[in-house]
Amino acid sequence: MLEDDFIIQRKPDKKRSILARVQNTWRKDLPGKLNQKLIQMIGLLSMKLGGDTYASDGMLLWGREIGWIEDHILIKSISKVKPVKNELRICWRTHVLCWAAKQAINSEGDFFEFGCFKGFSAAVVRHYCGSEFNKQGSRNYFWFDLFQTSDTQKIGNPLDFCDAESIAISRASLFEDIKIIKGDIRETYLNNNLYSDKKIAFAHFDLNNIDVEIQIIDYVMQRVTSGSVIVFDDFAMSPFSKQNREYYKFFRKLSIPILELPTGQGVVIIP
Repeated sequence: MLEDDFIIQRKPDKKRSILARVQNTWRKDLPGKLNQKLIQMIGLLSMKLGGDTYASDGMLLWGREIGWIEDHILIKSISKVKPVKNELRICWRTHVLCWAAKQAINSEGDFFEFGCFKGFSAAVVRHYCGSEFNKQGSRNYFWFDLFQTSDTQKIGNPLDFCDAESIAISRASLFEDIKIIKGDIRETYLNNNLYSDKKIAFAHFDLNNIDVEIQIIDYVMQRVTSGSVIVFDDFAMSPFSKQNREYYKFFRKLSIPILELPTGQGVVIIP
């Protein structure tokens, strides 16, 4: 599965791997040959370094033990969702989400995806949780998204919004407990008691808009339960520095620590 989007090279000891993406590992405007040369150089260098090497999604890591690539349930879940172009590049982030969801599985409340886009990560999370998802009774996974079109998306946005809604609907149909809610989240969630009054066990934020997210997090923090988990996708991404500052400030006031990860994510576990 990972071979579809990565160069995977086994080191001489056959115990270590080099995982690197040919595309989008660095700037998109780099010539293809230069991009390829950079990856080859990383491969040569990593042969002399200990542990696994990983180059993707804004990360260049070496001397690691990348155990999640041996997580057969994760790989099976990714395969089940049938990733489209470039979705595999965020597989480390997806691994983090699956871990977070598993921590929240015993907490009271529903799962919420604020900004599902094409539903890749959320669908992998749902498949990864398996039958445990509803072991405490009826639980739903609510996917919110505006589902922008080429007419409404901002100029220069690197995301491809074409068919996002149809792909998300197709993935949601794999499970009976996923509900997709389309529209401006300030109307579909904040001003809709049908959803905003529900208790929350797990929430993933990927709205790419800190002003809207701060409004949402105020509601979410009033509805989370003990042991619930919140993951912020863009928390430590350089284009979203305001998110980093605002969320640190927000949770500092609540005396709740937020974990910053090299994936760019931020994770909060509710005591």
